[in-house]
Amino acid sequence: MMTWKGAVLVMSKFPRYLLATVGCCLLLRLTSGAAISPEDEIALKKGQQLIVKIPGKMLKYETRSISTGAPILTASVSASGETITVEGASDWQARGWPLMMTLYYEKSIKKKEYTEVECRSSQAYLKLRFSPDTPDVNAVLRQLIYLGSVDMFESSAEFKALEEKLLPVTFHGALGQIPRDKQLQLIKDLDYNDEGLGVEEFKGKQYIAFSKTDLTIEFNSRRMKQPARIATILKVRLLPALEKIAPFITDANGIYGIKIRARTFYKDFHSERNLQPHVEVLEIFAPYDLVEQFYNRDITDQKLVEGIFISVDGKRIEVDLSQAAQI
Repeated sequence: MMTWKGAVLVMSKFPRYLLATVGCCLLLRLTSGAAISPEDEIALKKGQQLIVKIPGKMLKYETRSISTGAPILTASVSASGETITVEGASDWQARGWPLMMTLYYEKSIKKKEYTEVECRSSQAYLKLRFSPDTPDVNAVLRQLIYLGSVDMFESSAEFKALEEKLLPVTFHGALGQIPRDKQLQLIKDLDYNDEGLGVEEFKGKQYIAFSKTDLTIEFNSRRMKQPARIATILKVRLLPALEKIAPFITDANGIYGIKIRARTFYKDFHSERNLQPHVEVLEIFAPYDLVEQFYNRDITDQKLVEGIFISVDGKRIEVDLSQAAQI
């Protein structure tokens, strides 16, 4: 058996170029999938505040954190010259409003398939995955983020320029009749979620339409059946959304009512613990006159629900709000 001293003696007789080659191979093996030092490639400190400027509707839902239950969102990024591509789109900056969520830099990992930069908040995790041929991940990352909180970003000149670019794209046609100052307040009240925002016709009437999906809620189907899930989402998420949007529209806008589309996630926590959740698509069409009465407290939330069209996966349903759970 060769002793340690013997091994050193043998290695000392290797040509220097062979020793260098062996050293490089060992280094590559050791660093494969290893964390990147912040001083190395990602010039951020752990816990540093930032905003990711990628439009929220371009981010992909991957799964949930086993430890916290928070949704994990991802985006694939590549770069060629000065052009940055996100999820295959080079015009990503014009695709919609950023995910306006204050995140905190957590860590970076270099893998064979991509370099992953992870940011976190109490609401969600976001993983940016840079293609292996990205020449300077740190430089590209700097183009995708704003260092600071949501409040700081909203007060910045960069955000003001973004307003000028996105408001005319977001609010056009019948929505363009909404005054400019109210347009910004409306998109802010919608948490900058412009997915599905527009005008949609239903039974010959025009409705302002938007989406209100909440990825942080995942129901346990063993404990909560569909009637209770739908009642809960309506009472906790959709009816408050109707109240928020009511002051921004009137029948003078040519809008008859408000449509909200939402997805609810559920699974059996016992038997489907590590599986992707099932999805229900909930849609409501609420006439503006009823929403106005609800906003002015002239009718109850149950009376409002009885007067609007509600469907789940395309099938009309009736909802009893007394079945709603507190979340």
